[in-house]
Amino acid sequence: MMNPQLCLYQVCGAFCLVFTSQVPCLE
Repeated sequence: MMNPQLCLYQVCGAFCLVFTSQVPCLE
């Protein structure tokens, strides 16, 4: 299950839900 708490970047929120393990959000 994906945890939205791991998404610190709102910009990549959609990507984070799909790739919680891999979130290439450096910006």
